[in-house]
Amino acid sequence: MGAEQKKRNPYLSLAAVTLAFTFTFLSRYIWSPLMADVSNEFGINATQAGLYMSAFFAGYLVTQIPGGIMADRYQPKYILITCTVLGGVMTAAMSFITNYEMGLVIRVITGISSGCVMAQCSKVVATTFEPKKRASAMGVVLASPPFGITLAQSIGAPLNQAVGWRNTFLIVAAIVVIIVAL
Repeated sequence: MGAEQKKRNPYLSLAAVTLAFTFTFLSRYIWSPLMADVSNEFGINATQAGLYMSAFFAGYLVTQIPGGIMADRYQPKYILITCTVLGGVMTAAMSFITNYEMGLVIRVITGISSGCVMAQCSKVVATTFEPKKRASAMGVVLASPPFGITLAQSIGAPLNQAVGWRNTFLIVAAIVVIIVAL
């Protein structure tokens, strides 16, 4: 992997991992601006709506340590691609929910897919950048959480108004195609 990584443009790798990590925040926080409309459609109360965020974090929590172990043992690029694609598929799946319980399961799986991402991003940075540039590269990656949250809050409500909550989930999920291409 080291030789393969050194042949690649490290800044393209940095852009790819940063976008993948950003997507995990976009996919988890896009729920917030859509929550009222989804809740109205399914008769979900505030506690149930909040459990959608908790369901995400339940899945996220259980994959943090295994994600780190996998990053050390396997090709982080392929794990990152798999997790990012799964996160996109689950985000798209939210547009097809027919009941509250189905949404909970999808949110748990979305969390599972997101939980492995940070470890893979860290490993890619560690193997791509020379030691003197790693901290700067990690600084870029760690800008992903506020960027993803800001993006979700900025585009969620306008997209919801323009195309509805189901199509908003689909549009957000489509972003994965660009990220995986990188």
